[in-house]
Amino acid sequence: MFPPPGPANKIVGIFELRVGDIADVHYHVDWVEDFNKTGKIINPNSWEADMVEHTREEALARGWSGTWFSSEYGIFNMEPDLLHAPYLSMIADVMPDVLSTENTLETFYKRHKREWGQMRWDNTCLGGAYFPWMCSGTSATPEGETWGWMRWGEDANWGVMTAALLPKPQFWALRVLFSPIWFPNRVSWKTGDEFIEFPLMNQYNSIDFSGCTFRTQMNIGSQWMSCVRKFRDVPLSCKPGETITARFPIWSPHVKTALDKGRFGYFRINVIDPFGFCPLKADILIIPESMQQKDDAGMPIGPDAIINQS
Repeated sequence: MFPPPGPANKIVGIFELRVGDIADVHYHVDWVEDFNKTGKIINPNSWEADMVEHTREEALARGWSGTWFSSEYGIFNMEPDLLHAPYLSMIADVMPDVLSTENTLETFYKRHKREWGQMRWDNTCLGGAYFPWMCSGTSATPEGETWGWMRWGEDANWGVMTAALLPKPQFWALRVLFSPIWFPNRVSWKTGDEFIEFPLMNQYNSIDFSGCTFRTQMNIGSQWMSCVRKFRDVPLSCKPGETITARFPIWSPHVKTALDKGRFGYFRINVIDPFGFCPLKADILIIPESMQQKDDAGMPIGPDAIINQS
């Protein structure tokens, strides 16, 4: 594999398959989707960004294996204190609206869920290296920047870890995204059901769900909904790479009563692997169908409304 030249100020991304057995993708991975559809890619030929087109047939004839790895994806400038700065995303396939209410952490999470998800489900992808894991080293400049960056500049603050090995907020977002299990943010509940259910994929390489502990907690949806102490373990079984419909009983009488009255419930899952490590905790809102339908309804029309049917 050969890391491609990357004049990032002149291009959006690179899919380098001219050299080596494995193609190398830089910056964001939309290039792969386009390449899979068209069989063509335009790459910079040098740091001067003179662009040259290449085809899948040419690469395979040269000896390319048909697989790829991203040696540099997820470039994202982030100073630890700036949680409300959506402009911090430097290279992205979907640029955030700087006037939106989306903060930096949300921008980071959404972008990487999209890109890392695409890498996970592409069977020609061998993996990727997030760039970079750690921020630039400490500085000896007279400015004496307190965080120890190389210079006063946002473009030196890449990495989810500071130079002093302290995790930035984005570190925890990346931890959630790299978890071998992804849970939904909310599920719909049907009146009368004693359970909730949703599809769950086992993204472990060699661990069956039967070897994990799924420790559930729940409460009614209120200001104290996360103040839970009781728990109940729910056994699941699913082989690596397979997907099941996971069913979790609603064992809290308080949650049952709340759902029956049209209120929402709160559900937390703590995943514990066979070694006792907790790779993920996930919060899920249980929304009654009646409440969901109300959210999905359009603008109400009052009795004095005049409807133009022309």
